[in-house]
Amino acid sequence: DTSKAEAAVRADIAKLVEEFNAHDAKAAVSHDAPDEVSMFHGAPNTVGPEADLMITTKQMQDPLAKIAVSNEKVDVANSGEMAVYRAEYAYT
Repeated sequence: DTSKAEAAVRADIAKLVEEFNAHDAKAAVSHDAPDEVSMFHGAPNTVGPEADLMITTKQMQDPLAKIAVSNEKVDVANSGEMAVYRAEYAYT
């Protein structure tokens, strides 16, 4: 049943957004995979949670920094072992 995997992905993203908006960089970055790559417009890619923590901490120096997601889609493999999450987001 892929609905459980989809619900787990949606819950994880909701928690990540909540933690980012609470300006808890360590908690927000705790969702990263060990080999994650983040891409930001006009900046070099970050590789790994430590690099992501550095940039996330910088982003949170702005007390008004916030993320909102919309139009979320989760595609789960029939096996339930892999999922792809896509969404539109606003970073303010």
